Amino acid sequence: GIEPGKDIIRQGLQKAVWTGRFQYLSHKPDIIIDGAHNVQGIQTLITNLDILYPKQKLVFIIAILRDKNLKGVIDLICTKASFIYISRNSSTRAAECEDQTKYVKANRIDYDIADTVINAYKQAVEKLSANDVLVITGSLYTISEIIAQYKSCS
Repeated sequence: GIEPGKDIIRQGLQKAVWTGRFQYLSHKPDIIIDGAHNVQGIQTLITNLDILYPKQKLVFIIAILRDKNLKGVIDLICTKASFIYISRNSSTRAAECEDQTKYVKANRIDYDIADTVINAYKQAVEKLSANDVLVITGSLYTISEIIAQYKSCS
């Protein structure tokens, strides 16, 4: 029958961690993973990026499932992207790179294609400078592959 006060709730929320939701893997360069995979999730991601990086164009790695709204998701990502690495995660539901590429091309964003999420990650990290920001998103499958790779290298 005891109800916690607002301060206790606020403290608890400040300490809460939701793996794969706007999670930093590193700083300088900033590498962020977010399992956003639908328009609503990507819109929240973009809103947070606009708050933290208001004037900065960002580098993205995307690998989205084919049963998602590819156009809607990619159109939103392109509002913040200076460059996109397009890939395919290992899910049987993964969208082909070509299907994702047509929406990136329509938004006139520079891109490259990598055969795996890990190869996209390696390519991106190799080219990042300390002031760059890399955002990896599009599916929980995508970020789980990155988390597994990142932990194996730590």
